[in-house]
Amino acid sequence: MILFILFSRIVINEVMSNPKGSESGSGSPGDRNEFIEIYNTGPDTIDISFYKIADNNAKDTIIKWDNFPDSIPISGKTRIPPYFYGVILDPEYVDTGDGTYFMPYHFTDSTVILRVGNTTIGDGLSGNDYLYLIFSPTGETVDVFSPDITPPDGKSIERGNPELPFTGDNEFISSDPTGSTPGRRNSFYLLNGIYVRNIEISKDTFIISLKNLSTEMLEDTLILYDDKNRNGNFDDGEFIKKEFLNIPQGDELSISTKIDVEEGVHLIFAKTSVSQKSRYYRVGNKPGDIVINEIMANPEIGCEWIEIYNRTKFDIDITGWMIDGKKIGSAVINKESFIVFANNSSEFYATYGNIPSPLFELPLSFSNTSDSVFLLTSDSFPMDIFGYDKTSKGYSIERINPDFPTEVQNFGYSVIKGGTPGSKNSIFITGIEGKKEVIISPKIFTPDGDGIDEQVLISFPLEFLRNHIDIFIFNLNGKIVRKISFDAGGDFSYFYWDGRDDKGNSLPCGIYVILLRIKDMESSRFVEYKKTVSIGNR
Repeated sequence: MILFILFSRIVINEVMSNPKGSESGSGSPGDRNEFIEIYNTGPDTIDISFYKIADNNAKDTIIKWDNFPDSIPISGKTRIPPYFYGVILDPEYVDTGDGTYFMPYHFTDSTVILRVGNTTIGDGLSGNDYLYLIFSPTGETVDVFSPDITPPDGKSIERGNPELPFTGDNEFISSDPTGSTPGRRNSFYLLNGIYVRNIEISKDTFIISLKNLSTEMLEDTLILYDDKNRNGNFDDGEFIKKEFLNIPQGDELSISTKIDVEEGVHLIFAKTSVSQKSRYYRVGNKPGDIVINEIMANPEIGCEWIEIYNRTKFDIDITGWMIDGKKIGSAVINKESFIVFANNSSEFYATYGNIPSPLFELPLSFSNTSDSVFLLTSDSFPMDIFGYDKTSKGYSIERINPDFPTEVQNFGYSVIKGGTPGSKNSIFITGIEGKKEVIISPKIFTPDGDGIDEQVLISFPLEFLRNHIDIFIFNLNGKIVRKISFDAGGDFSYFYWDGRDDKGNSLPCGIYVILLRIKDMESSRFVEYKKTVSIGNR
């Protein structure tokens, strides 16, 4: 039997985790009509009794179904011939239950009917269950179903091509009028061709894995493009480079190529005539498409929450992304708009009322002292990471400007108690990136708590590869009232000042002198700038 494994491969081909009908109670339609379809890719017969099916909580033996009431499919056997299907059913499938949706599936004569050894498949399938097909004699996992989409009621998830992993671009919600295709060809079936199987990134080198899924030598062209408008299509102005392909039948090929794109976050696609995959790619420290814009980690009343902001001019689907290790459900964040996630929507609305942006509930849990918060895409790309080392009870931590990098100097406490969820931040300041001069905006600021010109932004050019910055703020008596130090690289940096001294006390109105000292960390060279700024009447 081990010899069969060398020549044949059996895969999970279709999963029905959300059947039509009630899901409450044993024997309900939502329980008894779940199924897992497996497929023998050939060319040898496989005895499925040597396998187990498992989810994250339970492992089931797969056994034959004697005297199955439908005479068309094959029953009473566990051997699956080449290119035949096996459908694993719940043992209660033949029970009438409440009489609704009774035995709804119609099987073909190339289907082997199977069942699990206990009363349910796994611990009951759900839309986000990972499933594993395990070869019992060795304990080897031979196939994995890892869902990236959530099916609606009565719809299965189908594998497009059995030669590709059951995930991502090879995963579809069934378009069959009945909602599923157990024991027959899936409604989505990927054609023979050269498919992009995977993209890996090592520094500025892309490693693209391709496979010819056909019975003959194929030629094609691999196109790399930068999806600037985030629509998943190859449009004018997005081309990067192309490679001509000539791959023998069934063979795999890896292509390594360097990508030369400007600083920022890019969505790079590798495309053939029948397939494409994408990976996010970051150059430099510019912020990504979506940023963490505000965090309430230490509420005085209400609940914890976090706000994200879409910086782009395109709507972005964030279904399956993760915040703080929690998976986001079905969600689209509109262009130049906010979404707020709270750990208790009832408490949030009781505190803030209706806000001008969508609110979703997630089981968030932030530290009151220090924490790091990750915003990850569905393929685990770190779109944004923000760390903080202290909080102020009842005040959110706000981003000064979503177009500036995620650095400590780009965040501060909200001047409005409770924060500004779903709206422009109270400490927002417009800045000009990359100017080769010191820019102070506004020249006169008024930190009086009205949310207007509460802080001053000072941006300045960096002269060296690695820079140590000391910032001294003097009053007109020559006394240092505030000192800030940090290291930075790149073309420019910035800091903000809220009109307070080193002890956190509000300073009086008047003119203050700012001394910037920028030192080369590789030598004794340094440059200095002196500027003035005014605190206006409160």
